[in-house]
Amino acid sequence: MVSEPAILAKTRRQEMAASEGSSIHMEAQIRTMIEQQMETQHQRMAETQNQRMAAMENQIVEKLAQLWKERSMEVNEEQSSSHDRNLFRFLPKLEFPIFDGTNPRYWIKKCSRYFALCKIPDAQRLDVASIHFVGKAETWFASYIAAKKNVD
Repeated sequence: MVSEPAILAKTRRQEMAASEGSSIHMEAQIRTMIEQQMETQHQRMAETQNQRMAAMENQIVEKLAQLWKERSMEVNEEQSSSHDRNLFRFLPKLEFPIFDGTNPRYWIKKCSRYFALCKIPDAQRLDVASIHFVGKAETWFASYIAAKKNVD
């Protein structure tokens, strides 16, 4: 026959085992809940970060567009004001080199310096230079222009 203290000890062991099993089960549930909460929080943080990145990208694109527009306006203003200045400004007291058809390299170098000093726009350089042709160079240029008009 089994004594009462032995039965009580056995019952206590069973209760403790059940309690330990229940504790282990409860710990697993808590661990699962914590993992789920962490995953949810991670997803929220990722969404928030993506939203912030998208907002920053939009701000950057808007700022670039604004800067591009401002730069385009500045360039247009510079071009129009420099064009206006070139149309109405007086040339310095420098004589443009005369070209008679001899020593063209030397004449081209002198013309380049003149254009740079007087800030003559590219579009006007041919006209300015052709006015200063004399002799054979003037005859050649006149025939060239006449032939070009007939081709066009």
